[in-house]
Amino acid sequence: MVTAARATTEAGGKDPLIQKGPEVPIPEITKPLSHYYLDRLKQLGRKIALIDAVSGETVSGAQLLARSVAVAMELRSRGVGPGDVVSVALDNCLDVVYIMQGTILSGATYSPFNPNLLVEDVRHLLQLVQPKVVLCVERAAANARDAAPQAQVVEVRADNPEYQNFLFRRSFEPFRVQASADLDRPLCIMFSSGTSGKPKGVALSHRNWHSFLRSADILLRQLVTAEDMARDVTALATTNTWLSGFLTMMLSVSQGNAMVIFRTPFSVDELMAGIQKHRITTMYLAPPMVAAIAKHPGVERYDTSSLRLVNFSGSNLSPALQAQLMQRIKCPVLRFYALTESLLIVFPGPKSLEKPGTCGKITINVQMKIIDNESGKSLGPNTEGEICVRSPMTTKGYYNNPQQTADTIDKEGWVHTGDVGYYDEDGYLFIVDRYKELMKYKAIHVAPADIENVLTAHEGVEDAAVVGIEHDEDQEHPVGFVVRAKGHDVSAEQLHQFLRDRLPVYKQLHGGIYFLDEIPRNFNSKIKRRELRVMARELRQEGKLLH
Repeated sequence: MVTAARATTEAGGKDPLIQKGPEVPIPEITKPLSHYYLDRLKQLGRKIALIDAVSGETVSGAQLLARSVAVAMELRSRGVGPGDVVSVALDNCLDVVYIMQGTILSGATYSPFNPNLLVEDVRHLLQLVQPKVVLCVERAAANARDAAPQAQVVEVRADNPEYQNFLFRRSFEPFRVQASADLDRPLCIMFSSGTSGKPKGVALSHRNWHSFLRSADILLRQLVTAEDMARDVTALATTNTWLSGFLTMMLSVSQGNAMVIFRTPFSVDELMAGIQKHRITTMYLAPPMVAAIAKHPGVERYDTSSLRLVNFSGSNLSPALQAQLMQRIKCPVLRFYALTESLLIVFPGPKSLEKPGTCGKITINVQMKIIDNESGKSLGPNTEGEICVRSPMTTKGYYNNPQQTADTIDKEGWVHTGDVGYYDEDGYLFIVDRYKELMKYKAIHVAPADIENVLTAHEGVEDAAVVGIEHDEDQEHPVGFVVRAKGHDVSAEQLHQFLRDRLPVYKQLHGGIYFLDEIPRNFNSKIKRRELRVMARELRQEGKLLH
């Protein structure tokens, strides 16, 4: 496999097979986005900015401004500013928006993580970013204190006086942004996962986000008038710790939209009722949400006529389910392609619906090439290979991880995504598979090695490999391939129990177990996971996976 560090383009740097999106001049950013967001919050005024889908509580632009500024001032009083990290572990709620905007206004770097992670996973994340302050739900507080003893940990709950300081701090002095002039400084650190099996912190700068927001504005104005855009009501339906959730929160303020916040975990009925009640016009969904709504028996009971556009991205979803959802809610459902490392890559248009399974075409100021994973050479239309991208939205690297940066982003700025795909003769991109080893079960990244290491610790197991296969509701189900140790006849049920005793629910073999004589490996002893994924899909169809 070609690594980013060794990959290069054709001689002279000119590669005729590079796919390019429209080149649109974007004004150079001259100051941190903290200034931009302060101005945008001031412009919202009395307009409704946030709606809690459960309680019905509304927050005006002026209230959002006041609470965001209060958060920024409280952070500042705690010694937080440019160069510091604020880690946040919250479920979807009004508070997460105040804290996100307040962190940006303070000039610090915002870094969310899943509040449901185990302490060893939290320890890795927080030791990586070294936060000065952690704001989290009560159930995540003990893990945060264990993982980051140097940090000030504050529980976000209404009856906590310490947190109330974040919402109601006042000053007689007008608030002024105190942000660093370094526009390549991280505005946020979002956690992604790579082939190493450990999550990595993707550092996305003020310059990256400026390019994204400008590009998104141009793209959206091609689809809808500025007046209609200002009247849009969007939904925060995916978790705020995902890139999709963060994008939704950033765009809602940037575009001046009202945002309806849905609690996690996801509920089809709650979402559909919210669409009907609040006349939601646009929303982003994860693939399992698309599948759940498409299969839900009561969708027709709700009025979804307000919906103008539904987007989704992430793991593969069958075009049949995509079409089924469109039919049921009477609204275009479009797939797009985005990466934490490079933000927006492919943006779908109405014509994408004419090509089932496509993500659309390369978007503004983005370049893409498909390369042969062995030689590194660029490939032409309708030929599968690894997707590589670069753009002004591309991260400069992983936070405090130069080795992983070098392994993923080559010297010419290409992000080697690990995703397998191809583009057709019209330039439409199709995602086929992925070279990446990591799985995602219900929004939580799972490293195969975490399960393999436990399996091979069993005396009846000689070797093991774990891969993920698609699941409509849970994203992916891990499947275990096991080679029995000589002289042992360990059963699948014994291994399932062995795992249940040692690992959390998101690291169980929900896809099942299959016994092999040998784990397929390549010349340098790496597991051939793509081959095993194909085998796992076939075994599932044949009903041969053991549960």
